[in-house]
Amino acid sequence: MRGILTGLLLLLAAENAYAFKCDKDNAKRPPIWVSQYGLNTNPDFMYGYAQLIPEKKQSLQRINEQLKANALGDLSTSINSEVSRTVISQRDNLGNDQAFIQSSAESNISTGQLSSIDSFIDQKECIAYARVAIEKANIPFISAVSYLRLMRQKTVFNTIKLSEIEAANSLLAGLPDMAAQSGQTATTQLASLSPELTSIETEINSRKIDILALSLSIFSGSKRKELELAAEILDLIKKVEQSGQSPARHASVQKNASQKHQAILQVLASDKIAIGWIKTKTAIDGAILKAIDKNPDKYWAAPTSTDAEELKKTAAEFELKQTLYLELTTQKARKFGIDEVDITLSLSYAPVQSSIAPTTLNLAGRAIGRPISDDIIAEKVSSLLAKAL
Repeated sequence: MRGILTGLLLLLAAENAYAFKCDKDNAKRPPIWVSQYGLNTNPDFMYGYAQLIPEKKQSLQRINEQLKANALGDLSTSINSEVSRTVISQRDNLGNDQAFIQSSAESNISTGQLSSIDSFIDQKECIAYARVAIEKANIPFISAVSYLRLMRQKTVFNTIKLSEIEAANSLLAGLPDMAAQSGQTATTQLASLSPELTSIETEINSRKIDILALSLSIFSGSKRKELELAAEILDLIKKVEQSGQSPARHASVQKNASQKHQAILQVLASDKIAIGWIKTKTAIDGAILKAIDKNPDKYWAAPTSTDAEELKKTAAEFELKQTLYLELTTQKARKFGIDEVDITLSLSYAPVQSSIAPTTLNLAGRAIGRPISDDIIAEKVSSLLAKAL
Protein backbone atom coordinates (compact mmCIF):
# COMPACT_ATOMS: atom_id res chain seq x y z
CA MET A 1 0.00 0.00 0.00
CA ARG A 2 2.81 2.38 0.90
CA GLY A 3 4.41 1.65 -2.51
CA ILE A 4 1.21 2.50 -4.37
CA LEU A 5 0.78 5.75 -2.44
CA THR A 6 4.35 6.69 -3.17
CA GLY A 7 3.78 6.03 -6.90
CA LEU A 8 0.69 8.23 -6.96
CA LEU A 9 2.51 11.05 -5.21
CA LEU A 10 5.34 10.82 -7.73
CA LEU A 11 2.84 10.88 -10.61
CA LEU A 12 1.11 13.97 -9.22
CA ALA A 13 4.46 15.61 -8.67
CA ALA A 14 5.40 14.89 -12.28
CA GLU A 15 2.12 16.35 -13.54
CA ASN A 16 2.58 19.45 -11.41
CA ALA A 17 6.08 19.80 -12.75
CA TYR A 18 4.71 19.88 -16.34
CA ALA A 19 1.61 21.97 -15.47
CA PHE A 20 1.36 25.14 -17.51
CA LYS A 21 1.27 28.45 -15.69
CA CYS A 22 0.62 31.79 -17.34
CA ASP A 23 3.45 34.26 -16.92
CA LYS A 24 2.70 37.87 -17.82
CA ASP A 25 6.41 38.57 -18.10
CA ASN A 26 6.57 36.09 -21.01
CA ALA A 27 3.58 37.58 -22.82
CA LYS A 28 4.03 37.84 -26.59
CA ARG A 29 2.17 39.75 -29.26
CA PRO A 30 -0.76 37.69 -30.63
CA PRO A 31 -0.56 36.58 -34.28
CA ILE A 32 -2.92 38.29 -36.73
CA TRP A 33 -5.32 35.36 -36.85
CA VAL A 34 -6.13 35.78 -33.14
CA SER A 35 -7.44 39.27 -33.86
CA GLN A 36 -9.53 37.71 -36.64
CA TYR A 37 -10.89 35.03 -34.33
CA GLY A 38 -14.14 33.55 -35.62
CA LEU A 39 -13.86 34.94 -39.16
CA ASN A 40 -14.43 32.57 -42.09
CA THR A 41 -14.23 34.79 -45.14
CA ASN A 42 -11.21 33.26 -46.90
CA PRO A 43 -12.30 32.01 -50.35
CA ASP A 44 -9.86 29.07 -50.30
CA PHE A 45 -9.85 27.86 -46.69
CA MET A 46 -12.36 26.93 -44.03
CA TYR A 47 -11.41 27.61 -40.41
CA GLY A 48 -12.38 26.23 -37.05
CA TYR A 49 -11.63 28.19 -33.88
CA ALA A 50 -11.41 27.44 -30.17
CA GLN A 51 -10.39 29.21 -26.99
CA LEU A 52 -10.19 28.19 -23.36
CA ILE A 53 -8.81 29.25 -20.01
CA PRO A 54 -6.18 26.72 -18.89
CA GLU A 55 -7.17 24.79 -15.81
CA LYS A 56 -4.90 24.49 -12.83
CA LYS A 57 -2.31 21.71 -13.08
CA GLN A 58 -3.14 21.23 -16.79
CA SER A 59 -0.15 20.42 -18.98
CA LEU A 60 0.57 22.29 -22.20
CA GLN A 61 0.05 19.05 -24.13
CA ARG A 62 -3.44 18.59 -22.71
CA ILE A 63 -4.27 22.22 -23.37
CA ASN A 64 -3.31 21.81 -27.02
CA GLU A 65 -5.21 18.53 -27.35
CA GLN A 66 -8.36 20.11 -25.96
CA LEU A 67 -7.93 23.19 -28.14
CA LYS A 68 -7.54 21.06 -31.26
CA ALA A 69 -10.60 18.96 -30.43
CA ASN A 70 -12.71 22.07 -29.83
CA ALA A 71 -11.41 23.75 -32.99
CA LEU A 72 -12.24 20.63 -35.01
CA GLY A 73 -15.75 20.73 -33.59
CA ASP A 74 -16.09 24.34 -34.69
CA LEU A 75 -14.71 23.45 -38.11
CA SER A 76 -17.35 20.74 -38.31
CA THR A 77 -20.05 23.35 -37.80
CA SER A 78 -18.53 25.49 -40.53
CA ILE A 79 -18.39 22.53 -42.89
CA ASN A 80 -22.06 21.85 -42.14
CA SER A 81 -22.93 25.23 -43.55
CA GLU A 82 -20.53 24.93 -46.47
CA VAL A 83 -21.78 21.47 -47.46
CA SER A 84 -25.36 22.65 -47.52
CA ARG A 85 -24.31 25.26 -50.07
CA THR A 86 -21.65 23.53 -52.16
CA VAL A 87 -23.25 20.07 -52.32
CA ILE A 88 -26.84 21.23 -52.63
CA SER A 89 -27.19 19.64 -56.07
CA GLN A 90 -26.25 16.26 -54.66
CA ARG A 91 -28.42 16.66 -51.60
CA ASP A 92 -31.41 16.76 -53.92
CA ASN A 93 -30.60 13.10 -54.58
CA LEU A 94 -29.38 12.25 -51.09
CA GLY A 95 -32.50 13.39 -49.33
CA ASN A 96 -32.83 15.59 -46.25
CA ASP A 97 -30.80 13.31 -44.03
CA GLN A 98 -29.34 15.35 -41.19
CA ALA A 99 -26.95 12.52 -40.42
CA PHE A 100 -25.35 13.17 -43.80
CA ILE A 101 -24.43 16.70 -42.82
CA GLN A 102 -23.25 15.71 -39.35
CA SER A 103 -21.16 12.85 -40.67
CA SER A 104 -19.72 15.00 -43.42
CA ALA A 105 -18.60 17.54 -40.86
CA GLU A 106 -16.97 15.02 -38.57
CA SER A 107 -15.11 13.27 -41.35
CA ASN A 108 -12.34 15.89 -41.49
CA ILE A 109 -10.91 14.36 -38.31
CA SER A 110 -10.40 10.99 -39.95
CA THR A 111 -9.25 12.23 -43.35
CA GLY A 112 -6.15 14.00 -42.08
CA GLN A 113 -6.59 16.77 -44.61
CA LEU A 114 -6.09 19.71 -42.28
CA SER A 115 -4.00 22.37 -43.95
CA SER A 116 -2.78 23.93 -40.72
CA ILE A 117 -3.11 23.79 -36.94
CA ASP A 118 -2.23 27.03 -35.14
CA SER A 119 -2.28 27.70 -31.42
CA PHE A 120 -1.38 30.63 -29.19
CA ILE A 121 -1.56 31.32 -25.46
CA ASP A 122 -2.09 34.89 -24.42
CA GLN A 123 -0.18 34.75 -21.13
CA LYS A 124 -1.18 38.28 -20.22
CA GLU A 125 -4.91 37.38 -20.21
CA CYS A 126 -4.22 33.64 -19.69
CA ILE A 127 -6.41 32.57 -22.59
CA ALA A 128 -5.43 29.84 -25.07
CA TYR A 129 -6.47 30.06 -28.73
CA ALA A 130 -6.42 27.57 -31.62
CA ARG A 131 -7.27 27.62 -35.28
CA VAL A 132 -7.43 24.69 -37.68
CA ALA A 133 -7.84 25.05 -41.42
CA ILE A 134 -8.88 22.93 -44.36
CA GLU A 135 -8.96 23.74 -48.04
CA LYS A 136 -12.49 24.25 -49.31
CA ALA A 137 -11.61 22.23 -52.40
CA ASN A 138 -11.42 19.16 -50.13
CA ILE A 139 -14.94 19.50 -48.75
CA PRO A 140 -16.86 17.66 -51.55
CA PHE A 141 -14.46 14.72 -51.30
CA ILE A 142 -14.65 14.66 -47.51
CA SER A 143 -18.44 14.87 -47.60
CA ALA A 144 -18.73 12.09 -50.16
CA VAL A 145 -16.52 9.68 -48.20
CA SER A 146 -18.39 10.46 -45.03
CA TYR A 147 -21.76 9.96 -46.68
CA LEU A 148 -20.65 6.58 -47.99
CA ARG A 149 -19.62 5.53 -44.50
CA LEU A 150 -23.00 6.61 -43.23
CA MET A 151 -24.75 4.56 -45.90
CA ARG A 152 -22.69 1.55 -44.90
CA GLN A 153 -24.01 1.88 -41.37
CA LYS A 154 -27.55 2.07 -42.72
CA THR A 155 -27.10 -1.20 -44.57
CA VAL A 156 -26.20 -2.87 -41.28
CA PHE A 157 -29.55 -1.84 -39.80
CA ASN A 158 -31.48 -2.31 -43.09
CA THR A 159 -32.62 1.32 -43.00
CA ILE A 160 -31.04 2.45 -46.27
CA LYS A 161 -33.41 3.59 -49.00
CA LEU A 162 -33.12 2.80 -52.69
CA SER A 163 -32.66 6.50 -53.47
CA GLU A 164 -29.76 6.63 -51.01
CA ILE A 165 -28.15 3.59 -52.64
CA GLU A 166 -28.41 5.28 -56.04
CA ALA A 167 -26.85 8.45 -54.60
CA ALA A 168 -24.06 6.42 -52.97
CA ASN A 169 -23.24 4.66 -56.24
CA SER A 170 -23.20 8.00 -58.00
CA LEU A 171 -20.75 9.33 -55.42
CA LEU A 172 -18.54 6.25 -55.74
CA ALA A 173 -18.35 6.81 -59.48
CA GLY A 174 -17.49 10.47 -58.99
CA LEU A 175 -14.89 10.10 -56.24
CA PRO A 176 -11.84 10.02 -58.57
CA ASP A 177 -12.85 13.37 -60.08
CA MET A 178 -13.55 14.82 -56.62
CA ALA A 179 -10.16 13.66 -55.38
CA ALA A 180 -8.42 15.09 -58.44
CA GLN A 181 -10.07 18.45 -57.89
CA SER A 182 -9.17 18.38 -54.20
CA GLY A 183 -5.46 17.80 -54.79
CA GLN A 184 -2.70 15.31 -54.17
CA THR A 185 -3.65 14.63 -50.55
CA ALA A 186 -7.15 13.49 -51.53
CA THR A 187 -5.81 11.48 -54.47
CA THR A 188 -3.40 9.65 -52.18
CA GLN A 189 -6.11 9.07 -49.64
CA LEU A 190 -8.47 7.73 -52.30
CA ALA A 191 -5.92 5.03 -53.12
CA SER A 192 -5.61 4.07 -49.46
CA LEU A 193 -9.41 4.00 -49.12
CA SER A 194 -9.85 1.67 -52.09
CA PRO A 195 -10.43 -1.55 -50.04
CA GLU A 196 -12.93 0.22 -47.78
CA LEU A 197 -14.79 1.79 -50.70
CA THR A 198 -14.96 -1.54 -52.50
CA SER A 199 -16.45 -3.10 -49.39
CA ILE A 200 -18.96 -0.26 -49.06
CA GLU A 201 -19.98 -0.63 -52.70
CA THR A 202 -20.47 -4.37 -52.26
CA GLU A 203 -22.54 -3.97 -49.10
CA ILE A 204 -24.87 -1.29 -50.46
CA ASN A 205 -25.35 -3.19 -53.72
CA SER A 206 -26.09 -6.38 -51.80
CA ARG A 207 -28.81 -4.48 -49.99
CA LYS A 208 -30.02 -3.08 -53.32
CA ILE A 209 -30.35 -6.63 -54.63
CA ASP A 210 -32.53 -7.50 -51.63
CA ILE A 211 -34.76 -4.48 -52.26
CA LEU A 212 -35.06 -5.12 -55.99
CA ALA A 213 -35.72 -8.84 -55.44
CA LEU A 214 -38.70 -7.96 -53.27
CA SER A 215 -39.93 -5.55 -55.93
CA LEU A 216 -39.60 -8.26 -58.59
CA SER A 217 -41.61 -10.74 -56.52
CA ILE A 218 -44.60 -8.35 -56.38
CA PHE A 219 -44.04 -6.53 -59.66
CA SER A 220 -47.20 -5.49 -61.48
CA GLY A 221 -45.92 -3.11 -64.15
CA SER A 222 -45.13 -3.65 -67.82
CA LYS A 223 -43.24 -6.75 -68.90
CA ARG A 224 -40.50 -4.61 -70.40
CA LYS A 225 -39.97 -2.93 -67.03
CA GLU A 226 -40.04 -6.31 -65.34
CA LEU A 227 -37.41 -7.54 -67.81
CA GLU A 228 -35.23 -4.51 -67.04
CA LEU A 229 -35.65 -5.09 -63.31
CA ALA A 230 -34.63 -8.75 -63.59
CA ALA A 231 -31.64 -7.77 -65.75
CA GLU A 232 -30.55 -5.16 -63.23
CA ILE A 233 -30.67 -7.73 -60.43
CA LEU A 234 -28.58 -10.19 -62.45
CA ASP A 235 -26.02 -7.50 -63.30
CA LEU A 236 -25.74 -6.47 -59.66
CA ILE A 237 -25.30 -10.05 -58.51
CA LYS A 238 -22.53 -10.52 -61.07
CA LYS A 239 -20.85 -7.33 -59.87
CA VAL A 240 -21.06 -8.38 -56.22
CA GLU A 241 -19.74 -11.84 -57.08
CA GLN A 242 -16.68 -10.27 -58.69
CA SER A 243 -15.83 -8.70 -55.34
CA GLY A 244 -15.71 -12.15 -53.76
CA GLN A 245 -18.24 -11.16 -51.09
CA SER A 246 -21.50 -12.49 -52.52
CA PRO A 247 -23.99 -13.52 -49.78
CA ALA A 248 -25.41 -17.05 -49.96
CA ARG A 249 -28.95 -15.67 -50.03
CA HIS A 250 -28.34 -14.31 -53.53
CA ALA A 251 -28.41 -17.81 -55.05
CA SER A 252 -32.19 -18.10 -54.88
CA VAL A 253 -32.61 -14.48 -55.96
CA GLN A 254 -30.40 -15.10 -58.98
CA LYS A 255 -32.34 -18.24 -59.94
CA ASN A 256 -35.70 -16.46 -59.75
CA ALA A 257 -34.49 -13.38 -61.63
CA SER A 258 -32.86 -15.52 -64.30
CA GLN A 259 -36.02 -17.55 -64.87
CA LYS A 260 -38.17 -14.44 -65.17
CA HIS A 261 -35.65 -12.70 -67.40
CA GLN A 262 -35.44 -15.65 -69.77
CA ALA A 263 -39.21 -16.23 -69.85
CA ILE A 264 -39.94 -12.61 -70.76
CA LEU A 265 -37.00 -12.15 -73.12
CA GLN A 266 -38.04 -15.13 -75.26
CA VAL A 267 -41.48 -13.65 -75.86
CA LEU A 268 -41.37 -9.86 -75.50
CA ALA A 269 -41.98 -7.94 -78.75
CA SER A 270 -41.46 -11.09 -80.82
CA ASP A 271 -43.47 -12.40 -83.78
CA LYS A 272 -44.91 -15.20 -81.69
CA ILE A 273 -48.64 -15.82 -81.54
CA ALA A 274 -50.04 -15.95 -78.01
CA ILE A 275 -52.22 -19.04 -77.52
CA GLY A 276 -54.75 -19.25 -74.73
CA TRP A 277 -57.51 -21.58 -73.57
CA ILE A 278 -59.43 -22.39 -70.42
CA LYS A 279 -57.20 -24.75 -68.47
CA THR A 280 -58.86 -28.06 -67.56
CA LYS A 281 -56.05 -29.56 -65.48
CA THR A 282 -56.36 -32.75 -67.51
CA ALA A 283 -54.41 -34.52 -70.23
CA ILE A 284 -56.01 -32.10 -72.71
CA ASP A 285 -53.84 -29.25 -71.36
CA GLY A 286 -50.79 -31.42 -71.87
CA ALA A 287 -51.78 -32.17 -75.45
CA ILE A 288 -52.17 -28.48 -76.28
CA LEU A 289 -48.84 -27.58 -74.66
CA LYS A 290 -47.13 -30.41 -76.53
CA ALA A 291 -48.47 -29.11 -79.82
CA ILE A 292 -47.27 -25.58 -79.02
CA ASP A 293 -43.83 -26.81 -77.98
CA LYS A 294 -43.33 -28.38 -81.41
CA ASN A 295 -43.13 -24.86 -82.86
CA PRO A 296 -41.74 -22.63 -80.08
CA ASP A 297 -40.52 -19.95 -82.49
CA LYS A 298 -44.06 -19.30 -83.71
CA TYR A 299 -46.33 -19.93 -80.72
CA TRP A 300 -46.34 -19.08 -77.03
CA ALA A 301 -48.63 -20.51 -74.38
CA ALA A 302 -50.00 -17.59 -72.37
CA PRO A 303 -49.92 -18.32 -68.61
CA THR A 304 -53.56 -17.38 -67.98
CA SER A 305 -56.57 -16.69 -70.18
CA THR A 306 -60.17 -17.22 -69.16
CA ASP A 307 -61.42 -15.73 -72.44
CA ALA A 308 -60.25 -14.17 -75.69
CA GLU A 309 -60.20 -10.62 -74.28
CA GLU A 310 -58.02 -11.56 -71.35
CA LEU A 311 -55.67 -13.29 -73.79
CA LYS A 312 -55.44 -10.03 -75.75
CA LYS A 313 -54.49 -8.13 -72.60
CA THR A 314 -51.78 -10.64 -71.77
CA ALA A 315 -50.42 -10.50 -75.32
CA ALA A 316 -50.41 -6.70 -75.19
CA GLU A 317 -48.34 -6.81 -72.01
CA PHE A 318 -45.75 -8.84 -73.89
CA GLU A 319 -45.99 -6.50 -76.90
CA LEU A 320 -47.21 -9.26 -79.20
CA LYS A 321 -49.25 -8.68 -82.36
CA GLN A 322 -51.58 -11.67 -82.62
CA THR A 323 -53.52 -14.10 -80.46
CA LEU A 324 -55.01 -17.53 -80.98
CA TYR A 325 -57.80 -18.54 -78.63
CA LEU A 326 -58.80 -22.19 -78.44
CA GLU A 327 -62.25 -23.41 -77.47
CA LEU A 328 -62.98 -27.09 -77.09
CA THR A 329 -66.50 -28.48 -77.06
CA THR A 330 -67.48 -32.12 -76.78
CA GLN A 331 -70.75 -33.95 -77.27
CA LYS A 332 -70.98 -37.47 -75.94
CA ALA A 333 -73.21 -40.24 -77.24
CA ARG A 334 -73.45 -44.02 -76.76
CA LYS A 335 -74.28 -46.42 -79.54
CA PHE A 336 -74.41 -50.18 -79.25
CA GLY A 337 -72.50 -50.01 -75.96
CA ILE A 338 -69.71 -47.93 -77.45
CA ASP A 339 -68.99 -44.33 -76.42
CA GLU A 340 -68.70 -41.72 -79.12
CA VAL A 341 -67.54 -38.17 -78.48
CA ASP A 342 -67.83 -35.53 -81.16
CA ILE A 343 -65.04 -32.99 -80.71
CA THR A 344 -65.07 -29.44 -82.03
CA LEU A 345 -61.95 -27.32 -81.67
CA SER A 346 -62.42 -23.65 -82.55
CA LEU A 347 -59.29 -21.62 -83.32
CA SER A 348 -59.94 -17.85 -83.23
CA TYR A 349 -57.10 -15.70 -84.61
CA ALA A 350 -57.24 -12.02 -83.65
CA PRO A 351 -54.88 -9.03 -83.88
CA VAL A 352 -53.98 -7.57 -80.49
CA GLN A 353 -54.22 -3.87 -81.32
CA SER A 354 -57.40 -3.94 -83.38
CA SER A 355 -61.13 -4.31 -83.01
CA ILE A 356 -61.35 -6.40 -86.17
CA ALA A 357 -63.41 -9.53 -85.65
CA PRO A 358 -61.33 -12.67 -85.17
CA THR A 359 -60.88 -15.22 -87.91
CA THR A 360 -62.21 -18.54 -86.71
CA LEU A 361 -61.29 -22.00 -87.89
CA ASN A 362 -63.37 -24.93 -86.69
CA LEU A 363 -61.83 -28.38 -86.59
CA ALA A 364 -63.97 -31.45 -85.99
CA GLY A 365 -63.16 -34.95 -84.92
CA ARG A 366 -64.61 -37.98 -83.18
CA ALA A 367 -63.27 -40.19 -80.44
CA ILE A 368 -64.59 -43.73 -80.05
CA GLY A 369 -63.91 -46.10 -77.21
CA ARG A 370 -65.22 -48.18 -74.35
CA PRO A 371 -65.12 -46.12 -72.26
CA ILE A 372 -63.67 -42.80 -73.50
CA SER A 373 -61.15 -41.18 -71.15
CA ASP A 374 -59.55 -37.72 -71.12
CA ASP A 375 -56.42 -39.30 -72.53
CA ILE A 376 -58.30 -40.48 -75.63
CA ILE A 377 -59.85 -37.03 -76.13
CA ALA A 378 -56.45 -35.41 -75.59
CA GLU A 379 -54.92 -37.64 -78.25
CA LYS A 380 -57.61 -36.55 -80.71
CA VAL A 381 -57.09 -32.88 -79.83
CA SER A 382 -53.39 -33.33 -80.40
CA SER A 383 -53.97 -34.72 -83.89
CA LEU A 384 -56.31 -31.84 -84.74
CA LEU A 385 -53.79 -29.23 -83.56
CA ALA A 386 -51.02 -30.93 -85.51
CA LYS A 387 -52.92 -30.08 -88.70
CA ALA A 388 -53.62 -26.46 -87.71
CA LEU A 389 -50.40 -25.26 -86.05
